This record gives sequence, structure tokens and C-alpha cells, in this order.
Amino acid sequence: DVIKVEGPERYDWWRGARAPGEDTDNLFERSHVFNSVNRGKRGVTIDFSTAEGRGELLALVEDADVLIENFQAGVLERHGLSWEVLSERNPALILIRQPAFGSTGPESDYRAFGNTIEGMSGLTSLVGYPDGLPTMMSNAMGDPVSGLNATIALQAALRARDRDGRGRCVEVAQLEGFLPMVSEELMAYQVTGELPRRRGNARPGSAFAAVVRAAGDDTWIAVECTSDQQLEALDALVGDGLEDWAAQYPAEEAVERLLAAGVPVAKVNAEPDLVGSTMLVSAGFWELIDREFVGAHLYPGVPILADG
Repeated sequence: DVIKVEGPERYDWWRGARAPGEDTDNLFERSHVFNSVNRGKRGVTIDFSTAEGRGELLALVEDADVLIENFQAGVLERHGLSWEVLSERNPALILIRQPAFGSTGPESDYRAFGNTIEGMSGLTSLVGYPDGLPTMMSNAMGDPVSGLNATIALQAALRARDRDGRGRCVEVAQLEGFLPMVSEELMAYQVTGELPRRRGNARPGSAFAAVVRAAGDDTWIAVECTSDQQLEALDALVGDGLEDWAAQYPAEEAVERLLAAGVPVAKVNAEPDLVGSTMLVSAGFWELIDREFVGAHLYPGVPILADG
């Protein structure tokens, strides 16, 4: 049972993001981004800047296994909800804290979003073409990476509590957790002293990598050769003219021809391709959910199958 707590004025920003349709009266219930990642949760509005609100939150804490927060460092303390207060109410509580830049240090008071973390980590400087500008990845990579790190930290805290019965306060700084995304470039700079450069679709360690247009309206294929044998197979099929060759065929046919020649390749799918994917449909991946205000839609399922 997961309960999402929002403030009456400072609610989840994603509620208003990319909300389709013209139903402005229910705008904050229509965001497909918010709905997709919050399904299966209960929700409650609590203003814990008031004594009544703090009491309501502490009442939830009494029966909770875990409390997760990603406020700017110090927000809970300023509202009388420090770890000492929370753990006194529930000694077995696990508190997962996700400040952007940690709870101490010169930047601990800064706030951030996923794209902020991406930029601070240096990843933005690495994405794009050599002659182009630094480029954000547009999907706020800092958010899911932070969530994954918090999940790992939570599993460790739960395991420790199983041994001794005690709760834990665990901090997972978002920037620090994101830096492994650029660890290869960090190590290369320390060894060579040279700044990593943007490389477009090229990949270090690959003999060849590219995304090229196929026949049709905005359809593409992604090709990558990781060995001389694969590169020779590509050259034998298309010579030096992969772009001209691919433009002759629909993406599906180009993929079939390249795979038959032993060249790793895939179609660059768009959303309609994924929703109609026979592979994903046959795996039972999509879940049809009828949600108030937006109706019935397919939502991504859980990509885990367990036997036993």
C-alpha cells in the first residue's frame, strides 16, 4: 500500500505536465506522465506547515514501513519533522531522503529537477554532435536514476532492519548517484587530460554506429557493428553508401536485409510501433486501465517474470 502525500498548493509538478484535451476543470488529473507513474497508489493532501498537518503526517508515519522524500535539504527539519521526531514516533521507520546535492556542503541548499542533475553531472556536455550544442536528453534522466538509486538503498535498509529491527535514515544525493552515468568520461579525462567530446551516434569501442533514414515518412534504422566481421558484412551489402542504400527500403525491409547479412540493426520505433508491437502484446506487457477523467488507455506493465 503506497500513499502519495502532496501539499494543497505545492503538489506534484507532473500533474500539469503534458495534460491532453480541453478539460481544464480537471487538468491536474489528466497528465499521462503523472497517471502512468502513480497508478496503484492512494493519495492524500496534507499541509504539514500547520500543526494539524504535521499531526496527520505523523499519524501516517506511525504505521508506515518507509517514508520517502525528495525535498530541498532541511525542509522537513524546518517543519518540525526531523529524523529524530519521525523515528521517535516509529522506531522501525526507514526514511529515504533524496536531496539534489546532499544535506551538507556549499550547494546543499540548491533545488533541482531531473534536467538540472543531468546538466550538473556533465552528461549534457557529452550529448549531441561534435559541431553542435550541448543537448539535454529531454526525458529528465536524473529523475529515474535517482529513483533507482533510492530503491537500491531502500532494499539495503530493509535487509538491515530484518536483522536488528531498527529503522534507518538513508540519504541518496541525486547528483552523486547520477555521476556513474559519466564515469567512463571522468576516468578518461583523468588518464589523458583531454576533454571528452560529443560524438553524435558514434560509440567508443564500436567499429561503426549510425542512425540513418529509411524509405517513408520519418522512419529510421539504428546500425551498430562491434566487430570487424560485422563491419565487413555491412560493407559487402551496402558498400560506402549506407544512407543511399537504406533510403531505398522501408525500415522493416532494411532491417531484414541487414540482419540476414549478419549486421546488428533495429528499427527506430515510434509510439504507434510500440503500442502495436506483437512482441510486447504477446508478452502481456501492456495493461489496460480505465481511469476517471481520461478513460481507458494502455499503460506500461512490470517487465519482470518470476517463476516460483
